[in-house]
Amino acid sequence: NNLATLGNNASHVIIAYMKRGSNPNIPAVEELAAASAAVQNILLAATALNIGSFWSTGGATLKPTMKEFLGLAEEDQVLGLLYLGYSDQHPEGRRVTPIEEKVKWVK
Repeated sequence: NNLATLGNNASHVIIAYMKRGSNPNIPAVEELAAASAAVQNILLAATALNIGSFWSTGGATLKPTMKEFLGLAEEDQVLGLLYLGYSDQHPEGRRVTPIEEKVKWVK
């Protein structure tokens, strides 16, 4: 992927990343989880506003040039690209897989 053409398929592209904080007592995995939760909240908000969204990982997000482009350090991590825009299609929300097949409830 060429950084100059990332937005050709959406009106907006957000590059999501986790930048390590200065507190060494906070594990990197916690910062990664917090940043990922923020990404999920963006996607949920987009859906609530009838904005199409897609979280793309891999490709350009894994290349050193992406970190360089963003001015990130080695310990920082690019989480992916969030593509946002209005769609001509408006699928109704439905769960394809029953939740019972995805979640195990423990008493």
